[in-house]
Parts: sequence; structure tokens; C-alpha cells
Amino acid sequence: MQSNLVKRKLSQLYLTLVPILTIVLGMGVGYISYHIYLPIWLVNVVLMLTASWVLGAHVITTEGRQNKQLVACALFFIGPTLLSSMFAGLGAPPYESPKA
Repeated sequence: MQSNLVKRKLSQLYLTLVPILTIVLGMGVGYISYHIYLPIWLVNVVLMLTASWVLGAHVITTEGRQNKQLVACALFFIGPTLLSSMFAGLGAPPYESPKA
């Protein structure tokens, strides 16, 4: 019981921090080679999906339309962050010159 509570707390913390860290890293770190940031992004996707499963995505495998709708809504909130976190390795937009 205690380990499940710890897993849930860590999953909630991770899913809460990912959007903030994506913005900070995306704007704070310059361009990084895709050989570095794509594997990191893939690990992030796996961790986000695992955290979502721990928090309740496993309900999809059970019966109950209302539970499935709730999980689908939650995934629509997590999905954009999952995809946009890939752009953290591209760096900040060029502010000094639009041509750059």
C-alpha cells in the first residue's frame, strides 16, 4: 500500500514538472544535436506514459464508459505536453534576427 502511494506521488510530481521543465529547457538551453535530445525525449515519453498508467490509465482495460471517458480526457491534457517536450532541444527562437 505504501509503495503504491509513493508511486502515485512521484507520478503526479513528474507530470506536474514536465511542462515547466520543457519551457525552462526550451528557452534556456540553446540548440542541441538531435542525437542527444531525441533519446532524452523518448525516455521522457516513456516516463510520462508510465506515470499516466500509474495514475489511472489502467482503467481503460476495465469496463465502464465513464471511467474510459475520464481517462481519454486526461490523455488529451497530457498529449500536447508529450509532443511539445520534443522541442526543448531545439533551443529558443532567434530573437536578435528573424533570418537567423
